[in-house]
Amino acid sequence: MVDRIVGFTTLGNVDTFSTEMLEWRLSQADGIDYKGDKNTPPDEQKQQPKKSFLIQPKKTIRGRDADSSDDDEEEG
Repeated sequence: MVDRIVGFTTLGNVDTFSTEMLEWRLSQADGIDYKGDKNTPPDEQKQQPKKSFLIQPKKTIRGRDADSSDDDEEEG
């Protein structure tokens, strides 16, 4: 015996843990090959905000500054 799991503490403290969480835990004792990051549990990996490299302009109800409406053209 190399390791043992007693209770749900190392599985996120819930009895509805994901299969990925169980895989991660079994990989801690080299019981199975795990493709993900062995240093961080998968539930914590999902909570980390993903960085977006694409910067998009803010959208507003009124549109962007360059947008025009039909009302503006009728004033002339």
